[in-house]
Amino acid sequence: MYTCACSAGFTGTPCADIDECASTPCMVNEDCTNGLNMYTCACSAGFTGTPCADIDECASTPCLVNEDCTNGLNMYTCACSAGFTGTPCADIDECASTPCLVNEDCTNGLNMYTCACSAGFTGTPCADIDECASTPCLVNEDCTNGLNMYTCACSAGFTGTPCAVQR
Repeated sequence: MYTCACSAGFTGTPCADIDECASTPCMVNEDCTNGLNMYTCACSAGFTGTPCADIDECASTPCLVNEDCTNGLNMYTCACSAGFTGTPCADIDECASTPCLVNEDCTNGLNMYTCACSAGFTGTPCADIDECASTPCLVNEDCTNGLNMYTCACSAGFTGTPCAVQR
């Protein structure tokens, strides 16, 4: 009489391969590959090292200028940075909505804007600067305030250059 026995790595009747991976012998982020009377563990896709750690797919700076990279599991995504929109990402003109008040100029910035008094205006709110306040005109001249300017003209009863008494 004779007896048959399964070779190493096999079991049952008829002999079948033992799945050495069934007991989940590998660590987190590792894939198990069943072999003949053995198994091997290797990092899952998107992981590397010992122990297996997530690969930072953003480390190679795959995104374009003005884009932020978000690392994922074996992938990455690119999205416009704050203050940018479109394809390709372009600066959002925050001044397009005319956020500044009357007599203010808007300056677009990166994800922001600033308002400043227009030329010839000052204060809060921006008010016309009285260019005549410094008395820039000569004797016998009247000053007329304008927008970011002034003009001098002979006072009533005076004429010429310089303004002299009219005869």
